[in-house]
Amino acid sequence: MRNLEISPPVDLPDANLLGQAIEACEVSITIADMSHPDGPLTFVNQAFLDTTGYRRDEVIGRNCRFLQGPDTDPDAISAMRNAIRRGESLRIDLLNYRRNGETFWNALHLSPLCGPRGTVRAYIGLQHDVTQIRAARLAEHHRQKIEALGRLAGGVAHEINNLLQPLISLPELVAEDLPEHAIQSRADLDLMVQSARDARDLVAEILTYTRTSPQAGEQLVLAPAIADALAFVKRSLASSVQVTFTNEATEELAVRDLSRAGLQQILTNLILNAAHAMGSAGDVTLRLQSDKSDLVLTVEDDGPGVSPEVADKIFEPFFTTKAAGKGAGLGLYVVFDLVSRAHGQVRLLPRAKGACFELRFPSSNAPHL
Repeated sequence: MRNLEISPPVDLPDANLLGQAIEACEVSITIADMSHPDGPLTFVNQAFLDTTGYRRDEVIGRNCRFLQGPDTDPDAISAMRNAIRRGESLRIDLLNYRRNGETFWNALHLSPLCGPRGTVRAYIGLQHDVTQIRAARLAEHHRQKIEALGRLAGGVAHEINNLLQPLISLPELVAEDLPEHAIQSRADLDLMVQSARDARDLVAEILTYTRTSPQAGEQLVLAPAIADALAFVKRSLASSVQVTFTNEATEELAVRDLSRAGLQQILTNLILNAAHAMGSAGDVTLRLQSDKSDLVLTVEDDGPGVSPEVADKIFEPFFTTKAAGKGAGLGLYVVFDLVSRAHGQVRLLPRAKGACFELRFPSSNAPHL
């Protein structure tokens, strides 16, 4: 019988070195004491503090439920509680809150640490901020969805457009032959024509979207392009709607794969949506800032804001809160799609009043002309 060679045991690092390694790890690590009924945190590493924005003295001794908030999924919370009660491991994604109130998606892996008799003494939590990863997956899901819808909508819209043209032109010809006293008949024909024109405008909006194409290779210096686009958008606004733009970017930076026409479409949709929400008057404020390697543009209004039940749906294609016939529900999805194609992200920021959209683009140095 062949003798098995047993390798000598590997020397484990001392506790001090191991502690330094855990502290320096880029993954957030927490340890909760399960000998206490509330499972308070006894250790958090620096990555956890960097991710959440808390100080160490603010979290040690507390149950980590302080990371939860109003939009954290109750089912996810129940799944964690059940796993801990049974002494099991768990992998789950849940929405958490940083100290400043900002949300982030946390990919959490919980594992029990057991004593000699199998009793759970502690739970170790490994946490990854996957907010950007989820946003990228969502963008890809939306892109695939809209490509399929776009192909269908484009074909249908062309056919409907052809059918609408007689409904516009024929009543106008009939109206010319009506006697002057046929006031009601003229009013009915005018209503028919206007309805057909409204339908044609909706079809045109759908066709405009389905013709949206990638802008690969273009570089756009954002600050002056925003100023030019606003000059165009303001022509469509009432004088009682005031739009201001502040450029706080530290240098002249460009955005890849975004054209002037694409930026104009983004701002037109956001600002006209804001004007519609505010009604007859209000202020829309645009602010451009540089944040590390990103350019961040916020578009904020002082209207009624967006309700929580609507906020999760606003970037879905064909979703609208407007009255029937007043919009195709594509405006904000166009914004989402164009920003995503420029490798950026758009989101609705929480506000007590009004709506604030944040557009974040990876930046590059302005091209030399």
